[in-house]
Amino acid sequence: MRCNIFVADQNTDECFLMAEAFRIVCPNAKVRELQDLSSVFTLEGDRSNPDLIVMDYLLLGLLSSEQLIKITDLFNIPLVVLSADPHYREKAQTRDALEFYEKPGTLEGFLSLARVISQHSK
Repeated sequence: MRCNIFVADQNTDECFLMAEAFRIVCPNAKVRELQDLSSVFTLEGDRSNPDLIVMDYLLLGLLSSEQLIKITDLFNIPLVVLSADPHYREKAQTRDALEFYEKPGTLEGFLSLARVISQHSK
């Protein structure tokens, strides 16, 4: 599994659950929780660059096309988008998301999702 994972969600509880799920499923990974993506733009050349970003769709919607391109090009990384609303799938994919998953509401659901994402992101 990739070693630096950024989990971004404005909902701090869901951000924590997703990060904990990755910490359990991928114990060797460094998982960083973000409530927004502004800090991502200051990481160029930083050793903690993400290998994978898992983010809530609402944060994706706050990014301009230029910012999204900068993130994916700057780090050359996959972007995984989550939402509790499955209707955002098509919108996320038109915004260059590598994958879209419906966001679960429990730790067990986040654990299952982290296992799926980690298998697809190897």
